[in-house]
Amino acid sequence: MKFINESWVENNRLIWSGVLDILLDSVEALYHSSYAQPIKPYLRFGNPKNRIIAMPAFVGGKINAAGIKWIASFPDNYLKGLPRANALIILNDTTTGVPLATIEGNRLSAIRTAGVSGLILKPFFESRKNAILGFSGYGFIAKNHLEMIKALYPEKISKIYIFDQRNLENEKIDFPNAEVQLSKTWEEAYEASDLFITCTTTNNPYITLFPKEESLHLDVSLRDYNPEIVMSFDQIVVDNWEEVCRENTDIERAHLSLGLQKKDTLELAQFLKNIPSFIGKKTFFAPMGMAIFDIALANAVYLSFLEKNFENKS
Repeated sequence: MKFINESWVENNRLIWSGVLDILLDSVEALYHSSYAQPIKPYLRFGNPKNRIIAMPAFVGGKINAAGIKWIASFPDNYLKGLPRANALIILNDTTTGVPLATIEGNRLSAIRTAGVSGLILKPFFESRKNAILGFSGYGFIAKNHLEMIKALYPEKISKIYIFDQRNLENEKIDFPNAEVQLSKTWEEAYEASDLFITCTTTNNPYITLFPKEESLHLDVSLRDYNPEIVMSFDQIVVDNWEEVCRENTDIERAHLSLGLQKKDTLELAQFLKNIPSFIGKKTFFAPMGMAIFDIALANAVYLSFLEKNFENKS
């Protein structure tokens, strides 16, 4: 069995266009039900805001890979100088079940999260000349989103607003042909943005303002919006209803308090197969995180590792 550490993943990065291609192949498998993905269990002990999550999956089609991601999320780790999330991914042979590789998965998890956002950003940016981008929270996940947008859609961003509770004055944040403004409040970034991305660790919804017309909101951190605001969107997209409508997410709160139902939403595979217009509509995307995407990307890393090691030995 191979072991692929975080350093190798970082130094042999999948290019963002390739990430989206792999994720689209996964969406195709999802659309045709060529996958297996049990609801992921949450292991909790001690502090209830900490959790360790098991994410097993098989993804078929062009990918044909199986395995599990084991990811711990401890929000207060930053006080100890540690990453909030720590992950390992194990891949198994789909014909024998033999373990093929163990991969350190912190960077890969962030790439998956930003890559899935990239899937919905593609049709959004195709519908408009440019957009103002805003962030609430600017940690590891937000930085991966900005890196992805810079790589894939640099000409589409006219200005960037960033709000974070920490002091970001010493952060080097640059983007081609776009002014970057550090906001003192989330409201400033929110009200200005056509594309707003939440990347916080909050468990308490604070967003109480109605969204800007024709804006797209990526609820990456899942627990930022009051239910009334969620219900004000014209289009609500989820990666998987059964996954995201639990664990005190914005979707679950809107479901329990205001009656949001699965039929009121579009799942990602359905949305990408028949993309409704963004024009004249406010769109909300809440991705809980699907294991098939992690396994597909881990499989690509594993195949690249085998290829490069073979080249080195030749």
